[in-house]
Amino acid sequence: MPQSTDKTLSNISHTAFRAELNSIITALDSLNSGATEPAVKQAYMFWADTTTGLLKQRNAANSAWINKGSLAAVNFGFLVDTASVIVTSLIDNLAVTAGKLATDSVETLKIKARNVTAAKIALKAITLALMADGVPGELWTWDASNVAAKVGAGTVGQVLTSQGAGAEPVFATPPSLGIFESQLFHAQDQKVSNTAGGTFTNGAERTRDLNTVLTNEITSASLATNQVSLPAGTYFTEGKAIAFNVTTHRLKLRDISNSIDLAIGFSQHSGNADLASEVAIFSGRFTLTGTTTLEMHHRSLNTKATNGFGTPHNFGPHEMYADIKIWKVS
Repeated sequence: MPQSTDKTLSNISHTAFRAELNSIITALDSLNSGATEPAVKQAYMFWADTTTGLLKQRNAANSAWINKGSLAAVNFGFLVDTASVIVTSLIDNLAVTAGKLATDSVETLKIKARNVTAAKIALKAITLALMADGVPGELWTWDASNVAAKVGAGTVGQVLTSQGAGAEPVFATPPSLGIFESQLFHAQDQKVSNTAGGTFTNGAERTRDLNTVLTNEITSASLATNQVSLPAGTYFTEGKAIAFNVTTHRLKLRDISNSIDLAIGFSQHSGNADLASEVAIFSGRFTLTGTTTLEMHHRSLNTKATNGFGTPHNFGPHEMYADIKIWKVS
């Protein structure tokens, strides 16, 4: 270790004197380099600390060492031109305060990625004015690798939608579900003007005609041969059908695929003495677990030929005797 025990030359033999002087000169030439500090310390003396790799200088009070720079860095890490950089190892902990930085002096390019942790930022210190400009509508999030990322701006009408744990949210068009929104199936029994609704025969459930689709906004829904086919889902329905001069009657929605009733209407009465027509009604909510076939069923106490399912008015453009609306709600 090129360090001398002290820098004092005693009255000694010429051989010992020369050895002592050489030791002092070597220590001075090497800045007292060594893994441990010199045994004898003087104010302002230098020490090349080979353990930490730092050049140190004794303070004026000779009570502590002051770090002066890195032994491995050019110019000990001091900035001598615009191409130089300050390395983290040269900065004492808590040494760079806000007062040491010129306004707007630390640019994004000067900060190492992910080097500014939450512990390095004073509480509520980052204001909106200090944040980088961005694109209107974009949001900040974290991706599947837990790295900060941006959520791209959506379009008009889209909402922020979770993709579940481990995935970034996205802006997406919300599903149109619910009554009076956009997943409606609407069908009717329409007949040529001045054509009666048909014979209503008593004694059993009679399938009402459904022959015209007015609206179909439910994917995979269809109408064929008086039957409505619906995919799995939860639905709300309203159904109506005319009964003429059949006394007691009732309307319902029947699940043909599974032989169960989905919605049962009021117990109603269409008197045969006064030749009155009456609208039978049902409504309800139901859930289907798979593709299902439905029919409107109507039952009466009495039989009425030709127009038991409704009498025509001949007002144009057509007659209408049954109506069903089905909304997919989930």
